[in-house]
Amino acid sequence: MKQTKSPHLSDVHTYLVGIQYNNPFTSNSSFFEIQRRVEMIELAVEVSEYLQHGKQSNPAFPSHANAQVWYCWSMNHPDDGDAYHELMDAIEKLKSLNTAA
Repeated sequence: MKQTKSPHLSDVHTYLVGIQYNNPFTSNSSFFEIQRRVEMIELAVEVSEYLQHGKQSNPAFPSHANAQVWYCWSMNHPDDGDAYHELMDAIEKLKSLNTAA
């Protein structure tokens, strides 16, 4: 029986992520934010899906909209909560796991 690791309270943070994409309806750049209380790996999975496949719900955009992460901020550390590099590293790890599989 496989045991699942329960997240430690210290692993769960509230993150605010800004994503910019090319809006196919207006030919301009558009922007949206998500706020999640999760572990970094869960956030990386969700954001990676947006970057690779687009977003179906409002604001919707297709996979070819060139979505990019503009910032990632941990609300648990409001004075210095920059988590951009941590998120991008987690997304790169996911990509390497997917290519190895």
